[in-house]
Amino acid sequence: MLSKSRLVVALKALVSVSLIGFLLSNVGWQEILAKVASLSPLLLMLSFLIIVLQFPISSAKWQLSLKQHDVYFGFWYLQTVGCIAYFLNNFLPSGIGGDAYRVFKTLPSEGRKSRGLSATLLDRIVGLSCLLLLGYAGAVSLWRAGDIELLNVLVPVATVCLCLVVPGFYIGLKVGLIKKLEALPKIGAKLGPLTDNLRLIARPGVTLWAFIALCFLFQISAVVLLKVLFIAADYQATLSQCAVIAAVGGIAIMLPISIAGIGVYESALVGAAVAMGIDTEPAIIASITLRLLTVPASVICGLVFLFSNAKPDSKLAEAKAKDYS
Repeated sequence: MLSKSRLVVALKALVSVSLIGFLLSNVGWQEILAKVASLSPLLLMLSFLIIVLQFPISSAKWQLSLKQHDVYFGFWYLQTVGCIAYFLNNFLPSGIGGDAYRVFKTLPSEGRKSRGLSATLLDRIVGLSCLLLLGYAGAVSLWRAGDIELLNVLVPVATVCLCLVVPGFYIGLKVGLIKKLEALPKIGAKLGPLTDNLRLIARPGVTLWAFIALCFLFQISAVVLLKVLFIAADYQATLSQCAVIAAVGGIAIMLPISIAGIGVYESALVGAAVAMGIDTEPAIIASITLRLLTVPASVICGLVFLFSNAKPDSKLAEAKAKDYS
């Protein structure tokens, strides 16, 4: 009898295979794979280059997220850890394996250990928020053009949510939400790590704004990557369409129902593309090609995982006197 963990992996594998099979069966998998194989080598190289360039951007913004928490590690150490995390995310049944590795490798030697976790969560949350804002901007642009009826509902709903979340966050800081949490009877002391991290995150300064800027840069590169892949698939998708598609994919990849998001991510991209008025065939070609391009990147990161012996070049106690500005 299968154990619970093996059963979960088997079900996730079934979901991945079923969704990929469904996508390919709708348009003829042989024809799709043949077209993927005949894509422009130049555009494929450009797409892969964008993926490669995302690694240093990711490491730089993660470094700033850690710095916001008064935790300091060298760029090249984080680059190595991030590369290994990418490999783990793409080859482990769960998509959170890479994040767990990142947290483990950046636990501070002094102070609250939760700061490594908080920095990784901040990196994820702000990154997704930036992607959703880009998707919102793209949706508004398409909505103003009036070509997609679905956006007549989605854009007003998204606008209301945005108008509630942003002022709510600002008001929470102004009324002293952190102090109120600390003052809660019985559980205030237990919330110490949470309130400590929130206080660090809320500090304004160059580090925070630079971190947000790099998050936007990373997500813009993801939108441009989709644009290039659609051009390779012989379809002129707009940047607004690609922004919406990327945002939907960013939400879908968080669902823990398949192995490394395989099938779920591709289905979300295709579904969003079709909803945005893009033909099914180029959408499938772009999504499958994107998945295939992660394979060589993952293999390279796997080699780093096998042969790297990177060690942190700075710790929290040492870094307080070090200038990373």
